[in-house]
Amino acid sequence: MQAVCDARLQFTNVVAKYPGSAHDSFIWRNCAVYQFMEKQKANPSANRRWILGDSAYPLSPFVMTPVANATTAAEIRYNKKHAQTTNTVERAFGLLKMRFRCLHKTGGCLQSPPQGCAKIISACTVLHNICIINAIPAPSPTDEFDDDNSHHPAETVGGDDHSARKGAQIRSNLIDRRFSN
Repeated sequence: MQAVCDARLQFTNVVAKYPGSAHDSFIWRNCAVYQFMEKQKANPSANRRWILGDSAYPLSPFVMTPVANATTAAEIRYNKKHAQTTNTVERAFGLLKMRFRCLHKTGGCLQSPPQGCAKIISACTVLHNICIINAIPAPSPTDEFDDDNSHHPAETVGGDDHSARKGAQIRSNLIDRRFSN
């Protein structure tokens, strides 16, 4: 499952149609948000937006990833702020799993065929958003979540060198402008 969320922990885009073996970058390159961002990149008058992704996603002009092996103070500050911001999606997933225990690993696995699981996941995210819109309080956790939200090692699968170079240049400029003393 791949999701984009906002600061309110609402899911703004969810892709739940690929098997667990599909790499994050493959799912990303085949989702509607990627297609939208690609079109925006080609439009010089478009309002520039960035998606923050973890190291499993390819760096590009519109996907900002952490700096691997950050060495400068500015890069370290950037990585810290990047981690704080991307923590939002982890919190959104945690809240989703608290609201819908069938999605949490302690409940085992969904006993449906893959297409049915995709529909259940999508329905849960819609209901989760409705709960947030209507200020329905989050459930109290009954036990500690020991989620293994481990991420793939840093790699660019299916990335293109030009896009990665352009993304590196944009990220470097961002770090220089916003995170240098």
